[in-house]
Amino acid sequence: MEIVIQFGYVTLFASAYPLASLIALGANWIEIRSDSFKLARVCRRPRSYRVDGIGIWNTLLSCIVWMSALTNCLIVGFSSDQMMQVFPNFYMQDRAGDTHLVHDKGWIAVFVIFGLEHLMIIIGLLIYAVVPEIPEDVHEEVEKLQWVRAQEHEAVMRQVMRKRSSKKKV
Repeated sequence: MEIVIQFGYVTLFASAYPLASLIALGANWIEIRSDSFKLARVCRRPRSYRVDGIGIWNTLLSCIVWMSALTNCLIVGFSSDQMMQVFPNFYMQDRAGDTHLVHDKGWIAVFVIFGLEHLMIIIGLLIYAVVPEIPEDVHEEVEKLQWVRAQEHEAVMRQVMRKRSSKKKV
């Protein structure tokens, strides 16, 4: 859970604090080292349980990734000076030095922000459609393993049938 929370902070607010990913990498390295020391020297290894996947965490991580497109575009557009540097004619400064959207051009800035967000989502969907979930070589290895297991199962079943038929003859 703590890794998912950390992933959320890093992805949802990447444009506000880009150094967060480097800090998270360092924190995860320290945590891996401390957990491995704890498992090797301090306590017994926990009992493992077989599961098919990561369950609901996969859905949660996907939601965080897709929502990060929106939050980062909103941060860039409304909270930082990056849009002001790219489109200086959309912004003006008042006497106090505060920056505001120009009255008639505010809708254009909002259109650009949400256009970028939609573009990021379209690119993400294209990547999702082009890149397979399971690489081809992994898929082939799984098929080979299933075939070997099926052959072993058939061999065991033939031995059982032979033993049964030999008992019936006696």
